[in-house]
Amino acid sequence: MNGNSVIRFLLGAVFCAALSHAQTAPPNPAAAQDFLYAQKLFQEGYHELCVSQLEALMQRYPDAPEVVESWRLLGQANFAVQRYAAAEKALRMFEMRYPQHPALAESQLLLAESQQAQGKLSEAALTYQRLAYFHPGSAQAPMAAYKACELLLQAGEIEQARKNLYEMMDKHAQSSYRLAAHLLLVESFTQAGEYQRGLQEAERLFRLFPEKDLNAQAYFTRSRLQEQLGQYQLAQEGYQEQIQRYPKGEWSRLANARLAELAFARGEVNAALAALARVEADSPARTEMNAMALRAAEMNIHIGKTQEAGAALQKFDASVADSASLLSYFYTLGALREQSGEVTAAIEAYRRALGLPAGLAAREKDALTQPRHLRQRCFWRSAQLYFDAKKHEAALSVCRQYRREYPDGQFRDALLLLEANIQRQGLLNPAHAQKLYFELLEDFPRSVYVDDAQFALAESFTEAGERQMARLQWQRFAQFYGASELAPAAQSRLRLITEFQPNDAPESMRQFTEMVLRAGTNAAAENLELALARLHYQRRDFPAAAQASREALQASLENGAQREAVFLLGASYYQLSERVRLYDRPSAARQDSARALLQQLLSEEGNDRFEQEARIMLARLEISTNASRSAELLGHVDAVLSRAENHAELDDLRLWAAVTRKQLAAPNDSLMARQITLALQKVAATEDSPYRNQALWELADWHLKQGAAAAATNSLELLRASKLHDAAQARGQLLLARRLQKDKEYDAALAELQAVRDKFFYCAYADSAQAQLLQVLIAAGRLQEALQLMGDPREHDYAGTDGIDLQRARLEEAAGDYGPAILTYLRFLENHSDAPEAPVALVAAAKLSRRVGAEALAAGYFEECIRRFPNTEPSDEARFQLAEINYDKGDYSEALGLYVAFMQERPDSPFYKDAMKKSVLCWYKTKNPVRAEAEAKVFRERYKDDRESPADFYYAAGELAIQEKNFPVAEEAFKKLSREYRGTEAGILGEYGLGKALLIQNKTQDALETLTAIPGRYPKHPFLPTVYLGLGDFYLANQQWDNAIEAFKQVVKDSTFDNNYKLGTRSLIDVYDRMGLKDRALALARHYVSRFPDDAKAFDLHMKIALLLNDLQQYDDAISLLRSLKPFADAAAEPEVQYYIGKSHMNAGRFEPAIAELLRVKFFSKPTKLPWDVIAMYDAAICYTRLNRCAKAKQLFQRIVREQGAASEFGRFANVKINELGACPEAN
Repeated sequence: MNGNSVIRFLLGAVFCAALSHAQTAPPNPAAAQDFLYAQKLFQEGYHELCVSQLEALMQRYPDAPEVVESWRLLGQANFAVQRYAAAEKALRMFEMRYPQHPALAESQLLLAESQQAQGKLSEAALTYQRLAYFHPGSAQAPMAAYKACELLLQAGEIEQARKNLYEMMDKHAQSSYRLAAHLLLVESFTQAGEYQRGLQEAERLFRLFPEKDLNAQAYFTRSRLQEQLGQYQLAQEGYQEQIQRYPKGEWSRLANARLAELAFARGEVNAALAALARVEADSPARTEMNAMALRAAEMNIHIGKTQEAGAALQKFDASVADSASLLSYFYTLGALREQSGEVTAAIEAYRRALGLPAGLAAREKDALTQPRHLRQRCFWRSAQLYFDAKKHEAALSVCRQYRREYPDGQFRDALLLLEANIQRQGLLNPAHAQKLYFELLEDFPRSVYVDDAQFALAESFTEAGERQMARLQWQRFAQFYGASELAPAAQSRLRLITEFQPNDAPESMRQFTEMVLRAGTNAAAENLELALARLHYQRRDFPAAAQASREALQASLENGAQREAVFLLGASYYQLSERVRLYDRPSAARQDSARALLQQLLSEEGNDRFEQEARIMLARLEISTNASRSAELLGHVDAVLSRAENHAELDDLRLWAAVTRKQLAAPNDSLMARQITLALQKVAATEDSPYRNQALWELADWHLKQGAAAAATNSLELLRASKLHDAAQARGQLLLARRLQKDKEYDAALAELQAVRDKFFYCAYADSAQAQLLQVLIAAGRLQEALQLMGDPREHDYAGTDGIDLQRARLEEAAGDYGPAILTYLRFLENHSDAPEAPVALVAAAKLSRRVGAEALAAGYFEECIRRFPNTEPSDEARFQLAEINYDKGDYSEALGLYVAFMQERPDSPFYKDAMKKSVLCWYKTKNPVRAEAEAKVFRERYKDDRESPADFYYAAGELAIQEKNFPVAEEAFKKLSREYRGTEAGILGEYGLGKALLIQNKTQDALETLTAIPGRYPKHPFLPTVYLGLGDFYLANQQWDNAIEAFKQVVKDSTFDNNYKLGTRSLIDVYDRMGLKDRALALARHYVSRFPDDAKAFDLHMKIALLLNDLQQYDDAISLLRSLKPFADAAAEPEVQYYIGKSHMNAGRFEPAIAELLRVKFFSKPTKLPWDVIAMYDAAICYTRLNRCAKAKQLFQRIVREQGAASEFGRFANVKINELGACPEAN
């Protein structure tokens, strides 16, 4: 024995001695009586008394024999009263002291349960492992081993759990826990996010276990993994098969719930609700019923069906719901009432949600429509509703309660802004509101609400009359949030303070006093009213300036003073009209008065500073009152600018003139182009001009339109470096990122866009940058990063406002996830059926469906697009694609009719040319060369610049000649095509056609020389896969296996997942099969059906897989696959499937079940063209001979002779067998 064995032996001896001593201690009647009493107390349910009695017994009689059972009973009693720590202590003591006790295994089970109840998962798992290790032959061992693995998995020790599961499945191969262990192994992969390995293990489970040993959980687990891997069609079929086999029960209800989610994701809301109704019909527990009611309501709310949502919620039973379900229910009810405009009912629902325990979180769901942080959202929505209803005290109370309960809540910034608005607008407490605005700006500097808070803060100071503080806050807004949607309003407010508030500074008042004193002491001084008007105008007291100017004009003034008074009056009216315009209350009367007075100055032709200022004001007045940009107004502005060329304060007019010229410029007007460039450059050259950024943006845009990309980039880089962070800078950086993306400088583009997100986080430009980031990541091929960037859709608004669905679908399509992309396109269509992109999304879903081989589904989507969106470009494409489907199927007559009808009805469609070309090809395909040549001539005359399409016509004419065995004509057509298109992309068609014609004529050497030279002449040509297909078919026909494999591999390598790829893959499978490389053929066939689950050939490939499994002697896997195919087989294919089920049993040597399955073909399958029933009877008779049951075999062979005739092939073979069985003895 080794050292460990010796130690175990000695420990065992010591424990045996201790147990022997306890069991051989002298009997103690008093102790026995006390123990029996404690036992009676336990049995009667008096567990507390039992515990105290046992503790007293062990203290009083520590050496009595009853102490042994007392420890075990003490553990049981403590467990019963949920004193799990005390139970663990007692049971551990029992295990340590009496390791040979016959009830030790049962005690260890209870010990593990007590540890598990305390959350000691790893310790409980070790206890279960000890039980299984030291008692391997006990009835509890398999269960203990399984429980240990389950707890390890719960504790996150996934690798250890898997190791133990593999050991358990080996040691307890015949245990009833074997299937559960295998399912737990699958769950371990799922828990680790290894869905592909999990699915592989689930498929292995189905191969290992006979069908009768499987359960509903196994079917559900496999389908759920298929769904998580995006194999939605297979998952749906799996759920349906599970429900068919197990129509009732928990797992059936779960399968129906998943079917509902799949249907809802496709936009089939009625199908989803029908699936939920099936769950309800299965009489689920009331808690399950609540979950279904909530889900149905959420689905209906998601698509705006409030009545249906209300009806679903009425089925919710709050009396049996847990707190998490109640939270979801009340939030959903509140959202429903809010959408319906029932404010009071919505507030009440949110209030009841808030009455639930704080810190409660609703269970996360697989569905993506339910948002997170429901309880916090209830605070937010109820406070907002109170505020909208002008119940300000109630709204304030909710906000404060939220801040107390969630000091670090997800919506604290939103609630803080709302609370501040309540104080300012509702309770008229601007000081408190200002404090809250400051708090938001300081505590949440990266919140999306900072611009709202800064605007409201500045507005509150303005309303309070604190001009200095208001000015500082408006200036801060312009400095930090210049790209906000509120920026124009903020700029207006700042102008009102800085340009239109009277100046009451001491210096201004001193000037006013001196002027009055001077006028009083000097009779020769200038007119007092004019001086007052001038001073009031300088102080920006425009009403007083206007009044003084009018009084001055009533006196006799000399000409210069008269003009000044007219100017001051006109200018004052202009400023007053500008002030009310900034308040969004334009005054036409003041504008007209200003216009008349300023025009009067121009008519007098004084040619002084008053005339110049009047022209500038008139220009600005006309711009502000005319929304359209006209050449006449541009002329007036140009006249003003020509008189004040170097005036520093006219950048607004220069910018307006340049932008107007951009709109009015003729395409090739070089003079105007130069004027635009010089004007914008002049504005952009002024570093401190508030119009510099806008000028740089317009200049970059103009350069791009002129094709000067380098100059545009230079302007955009200057704009990026500007210190003024406004909307023009944000737009410029977005445009610069697009330029970098176009130049494939993806890293630089990403850096630019990230800078926009960081700098302009508070406004919509950050969202634009995010959307553009996705485009750059897609273009760079970094698709996983793009998917991560899109984030969790549950963070978006609740009621179907996931505006990135279309982008998500395009991203999934680019990543090759066609199944999810189709579902996302359809979800976008459901949620945004009136959007301009809706028909585009439907056509995209149809084209992807066609791409994955679901031709019928694609045709249905195209037809729906034509019906829902007639006379649109997407519907034109849908009609064209319907014709293409028929063309690709080889139904050229139907396709021709569709092409011709389309051309007649939509002659202006962008798809007209393609339809016309395909119609010409259809005339060739339908063997009407005369009409084809006539139509081809029309096409060539109409599209003279198109040299590629006539090449297709030549090729079609050559193919038609081959079909009619007119090889000289065919060769001439292909040679002509090669000559006329030598060196072009179309030349390959002529050489390939010529090679094919030579092959058909058995001119093998010339044909191979022609065909094998093509790849060298046309490397990477898109037609090369077709060439390799032709070569591969030739090699295959001549049994040149290696050459055939190499050719077909070229097809697969050089193709995307198109029809050529499918043809090449199927041909490779055929070659491998014929060469005897069954394992390679099997692997490739499985890849095909996994990659193209909806392909028209998928069923045939599944059958191929079954036959290959038979060839590889994997008979059980073959039978399992064939049984799964049977529900999807039509009347023509079902007998074949059934026959091979029986044939698999026969090949496996299981003749009895083989006979039963084979005779099902005869008696239950419908007759088909192929005589599967006769073949099955013949093989059944062979099985009888193998079982030495000659009489039965003869009966079947004789029946074949009777039914098929003795002269038939089968009759002759059957007669031979009858003769062979003539002397065969019948077995007893």
